[in-house]
Amino acid sequence: AALTLAIDQLFQKGCRQVLCGAFAENPASLRVMEKAGMRRIEKTEEIEYRGNVHRCVYYSLPVLELVIPPLTEMTFRKELLSDEKTMSYNQAYGGAIGFPEVRWETWYRKWIGNENPQFFYRYLYSPLLDTFVGEAAYHYEAETKRYLCDVIVHAKYRGQGYGKLGLSLLCEAAKSNGLAEIYDAILLNNPSIHMFLKNGFEPVGYTADACIVRKKLR
Repeated sequence: AALTLAIDQLFQKGCRQVLCGAFAENPASLRVMEKAGMRRIEKTEEIEYRGNVHRCVYYSLPVLELVIPPLTEMTFRKELLSDEKTMSYNQAYGGAIGFPEVRWETWYRKWIGNENPQFFYRYLYSPLLDTFVGEAAYHYEAETKRYLCDVIVHAKYRGQGYGKLGLSLLCEAAKSNGLAEIYDAILLNNPSIHMFLKNGFEPVGYTADACIVRKKLR
């Protein structure tokens, strides 16, 4: 419990990955790390402690990951988009959005299956909770000739730092995929604009109901 609490506190401070070590001959400590969801990595080293040399092994835990969901996992996206509280920020455009199963395969092929560089979609996965907490995506908008990003965190996981970290991971993925900059249009009454500004975005314009923000990636 203490390790899980410490990991959670580090996460709240923006830590992206936790690394813990323990002596190989201390199975109790190794089990504690395993129960916290940590994974053993190849890193080891010899450490002198109280006159003896011990082999220290290490475990790692990414606090959030971008993962490609299989088509069969679209149930989470359906739940995410149909949840009224989660989609409350979208009231100006109808609030919750339907995502019936009949649409899954076509949508999946466009966003994930055909590896089109103009579309990027991932689930936000928390190894600590062993569950999906949201989604992150970007796509090319031909009308404005911009790449627009989108991060949605399920309402029951908000206020825990997942949105800020998910946006940061999305920007890293966009940069590694060759994008020079990325944008979003944030409704004027949407408090998430503060999350974007903290992630290095800057306002570059306004529409009647939204603030356009941009982050230069290189």
